[in-house]
Amino acid sequence: MSNIRGTCPLSLSGGDGLHDPVRQQTLNDARLDIDNLQRAACVNSVDDLRAAIGRSDRLRSSQRELDAVNKALVEDGDGLSVSDLIAEC
Repeated sequence: MSNIRGTCPLSLSGGDGLHDPVRQQTLNDARLDIDNLQRAACVNSVDDLRAAIGRSDRLRSSQRELDAVNKALVEDGDGLSVSDLIAEC
């Protein structure tokens, strides 16, 4: 069985990985991706980026739930719009 760590470009052990150009390029690309995500999220640290991603995930989940409720209201609301249904209540 071969040692996967020695062949993985992101491996932290095995050989002189610091001078491996593929590994260096992969790490540089990852750092650039993280920097771009931090700028897009207006945060300055990876921890803040994780928190922003969590908030974004929760927002998307809430939006999907809201969309499902609105769809159910339209389908089950006798053809009335959501605002008309609210006015009826």
